Formats: sequence, C-alpha cells, structure tokens
Amino acid sequence: MKDVGSPKVLLEVKHHIDPHNYTPFDVTLSAKAKLDDIREGFKRGLNNEPFDRVLIVCNMRLTEHARRYADCIGIDHINRLGLYRDATNRRLR
Repeated sequence: MKDVGSPKVLLEVKHHIDPHNYTPFDVTLSAKAKLDDIREGFKRGLNNEPFDRVLIVCNMRLTEHARRYADCIGIDHINRLGLYRDATNRRLR
C-alpha cells in the first residue's frame, strides 16, 4: 500500500446466497475485534499498516442489534441499497 494521507479502511466483506436475510451481530463484533487486533499489532510493531476504521460490505442489511452496535462504535455498512450509517439506516451516499 502506498500512503497518500487518506484513511486506511479495513473491509469486512460478506456475501450471502439469500439477500433477504440479515447480517447477524457477530459479523459486526468480529469486524471490530479484527480492527482492534490490527491496531494493537501496529502499536507493538507486529505489522506496519495502521487502519483507521472498518467498513462492512454485504449484500444484506444488518440486524437491529448489529446496527445499534455499529452506530455506537462508528462502523458504516454498505449493502445492496447503498452506504448507510447503521443505527439510523440513513443513506450517506
């Protein structure tokens, strides 16, 4: 990666066969845990790429529990309908 001053975003990408279901809470929790682990590894010198945030990309919406948690910790979600700030399901772009 070349550093151009832009934020580095960790993508958590999920694809489900049935897009009419919801992405469960554990996906959001796992994405946050991965970001925390990568940040801790960077502080300890175990990796050389600091990530600023995580973005969940999926063909389904998040469950209500997952959306509330994502909003609380600042995770955005892209689904088949667009980019959303999860807890309010407000379209950003």
